[in-house]
Amino acid sequence: GESCKHQGESGICRPYSKCKRGNRITVCSYSATEAIVCCPQSQLLDSAGTFQATPLSSFNRGGNERISEKKCKEYKELTTDSVAISALTLNPTLVKIDVPKCDMVVKLIVGGNVTKPGEFPHMAAIGWRRPNGDYSFDCGGSLISEYYVLTAAHCYAESEEGVLPSVVRLGDQSLLRQDDGAEPEDYGIQRFIVHPDFKWSAGKYNDLALVELSERVVFTNFIRPACLYTADRLNVRTAIATGFGLTEDFGTKSDELRKVALNIYENDLCADRYRSNRHIRQGIRSTQMCVGDLAGGKDTCQGDSGGPLQVTREENQCMFYIVGITSFGQVCGSATPAIYTKVSSYLDWIESVVWDVCRPLLEQSRIVKICGYTPQQAVVCCPVDYKQRLQQLLYNPSQRVSERKCREYQAPSSSGLLLGSLAVGSSVVKLKPRKQCPTDQNLIVGGKAARYGEFPHMARLAMPNDNGDMTFRCGGTLISDRWVMTAAHCIESQRIMVRLGELKEVDDEFGEPVDEWVVEIVKHPNYKPRTVYNDIALLKLANPVSFSFRVRPACLYTEPTVDRAKAVAIGFGSTEAYGDGSKELLKVSLDLYTTPACAQYFQRNRRVPQGLRTTHLCAGYAAGGRDTCTGDSGGPLQISSSDEACFAQIVGITSFGIGCGSATPGIYTRVSEYVDWIEEIVWPSERLPLTEGLRFS
Repeated sequence: GESCKHQGESGICRPYSKCKRGNRITVCSYSATEAIVCCPQSQLLDSAGTFQATPLSSFNRGGNERISEKKCKEYKELTTDSVAISALTLNPTLVKIDVPKCDMVVKLIVGGNVTKPGEFPHMAAIGWRRPNGDYSFDCGGSLISEYYVLTAAHCYAESEEGVLPSVVRLGDQSLLRQDDGAEPEDYGIQRFIVHPDFKWSAGKYNDLALVELSERVVFTNFIRPACLYTADRLNVRTAIATGFGLTEDFGTKSDELRKVALNIYENDLCADRYRSNRHIRQGIRSTQMCVGDLAGGKDTCQGDSGGPLQVTREENQCMFYIVGITSFGQVCGSATPAIYTKVSSYLDWIESVVWDVCRPLLEQSRIVKICGYTPQQAVVCCPVDYKQRLQQLLYNPSQRVSERKCREYQAPSSSGLLLGSLAVGSSVVKLKPRKQCPTDQNLIVGGKAARYGEFPHMARLAMPNDNGDMTFRCGGTLISDRWVMTAAHCIESQRIMVRLGELKEVDDEFGEPVDEWVVEIVKHPNYKPRTVYNDIALLKLANPVSFSFRVRPACLYTEPTVDRAKAVAIGFGSTEAYGDGSKELLKVSLDLYTTPACAQYFQRNRRVPQGLRTTHLCAGYAAGGRDTCTGDSGGPLQISSSDEACFAQIVGITSFGIGCGSATPGIYTRVSEYVDWIEEIVWPSERLPLTEGLRFS
């Protein structure tokens, strides 16, 4: 509402029913249902989950309105109709007002109540495919644009069946019933983009992610984006959480969308109650929120993760503002509040991903070419490679060279094209190519065939046999355009040929593989034959290889501990002990073991006479039947990266095991322990970050 004066006291224009009644009123205007009166601060009636029209905007970079706020205004138009009314006076004045048109909204003072269809049109349910073909919806999210859903980073995880999330359902009321009056739509997941500072091993800090959908969302009465709350401080003490999660701790999951009103507390309260919690070992930060009900009985629970904490504005309760993202808590419904990720702390990152902001680049350049103008602002020429330039601009000077190269290698799997005419009123448009990465992210398998383009980093090593014929004996991983990483024990000859891009032997359906001779062999200096300590080697190819859909390097995993429970091994090795090698590339999902848990299997083993070290990694399957085998040595053990589901990060190199497919885990060389050595050999001239200026016209 606008500012006004009532009998000399400052106030804001509000509906008459939302103001304490006095002897006199000052009319600001009229709505379709009642008078809009000047309501002094002393007479304001507050309600849960709503906030008054105090200044909301947060400005960035020189006082300009945020792009998220501009988009919010666009989305708000979907919730109102403009009507003209006149007062019943002798000299009426025609007044044009915006009237909310979401007649399905209800009061937000609730305690775990079932919502109505269309009440929270931004609510998203994130689903994992089950073996029977349907979905298990175990996380929530918020639609914030035509292509993106905001959720929690920890939702990017494997289900019990080992699958990653692959679908987002929008506009639903009941996940099971078809007669709930809703009109839901399912959208595939193109990318799951985890905040770059989120680390599983560090706890639940920076617990947010963006889900890019595979196609543009069509807005309806049941599906509509929410706004992002942009002010750093909240001027309301109550907010609404929504979700399909459990209705009680260890209870059954709700198939109906539910809502609950929760109190927002000072972070000091949660700092005391979570003092020894493993998820926030460094204490609660300003980027987090403490939200719940000290009386107990109201809370979010398992399955609500990633869902929104939201408020509305008094003049339009159809439009929601996301203030927080459900992160984690203690016992559901207890008197201890839960922890939410504070959205306003991450606006720069969200905007840069969702709305492709290249403004930081333009601010670094003295030359800006204007294409045209819209009613709001100039349309400028944004470089086609602005994302890569922006990454260079934002590089951390201390970032590893292998991590920088990893970003370069990701480009072929996520490239796009910007098109635009230099005409007045034109804008730069991003043309999305057809998705190049496999849509099925189910990497948890038991010796199943890989798909075309699924593992473009896989290498095969051929060496001469006793008759002088070249035979494939080991695997490897392409980690740059000239280098392949493998196990040192695989090097049985100085004459080695590397094959890349092969899926099946003697099958030209996908074209000829790439063969390159090795011109340099570098074993780790501390490797000793007959043991599996420092079992790693690097092979330099005679010629740089061209990257394509089926030939592309993998990234090196650089963290000291692997923040996943499972990893995937691939190879052309034997499918059983003493059996023949496979004619096609196979993949197998394995459980990761801690070093102490694995050490008991290898006591007094001659291959590790000094026991297992931190340079080792263990993976296997306790029930047996899943394993790497003869011929898989040197091949990669990998996980999917957090920001590109189709891009592999190599955590281990297949080294040795006891039998094939047994219950004893196998031993892998832990890659993160050797990154310094690898970088010195593979990228010697790029160890120091380059700080070249950025200029374009």
